[in-house]
Amino acid sequence: MYRILVIALLAAIATACASTPEPEPAPAPVVEAPKPEPVEVAVVEPEPVVQPETTRMLPKTASPIPGIGLAGLSAMGAGVGLRWTRRRLL
Repeated sequence: MYRILVIALLAAIATACASTPEPEPAPAPVVEAPKPEPVEVAVVEPEPVVQPETTRMLPKTASPIPGIGLAGLSAMGAGVGLRWTRRRLL
């Protein structure tokens, strides 16, 4: 019952909307805007930024221990390589 009423109501709204066409709006008149007068613009050049020349020295906090460790690791690798090569050849 409600379905029939809803369908009838929608059909009535659809026919009412379809039967009344909307009037077309009148075209807007074309108005030319006055041209603006040229304006003088001042050119400002920025002043160069002077940076002080300072040479910063880093503190000498390094030690030879990492170099010594790398030399020891290389010597161990060479020893393992020689042992592997010698066993393979004999």
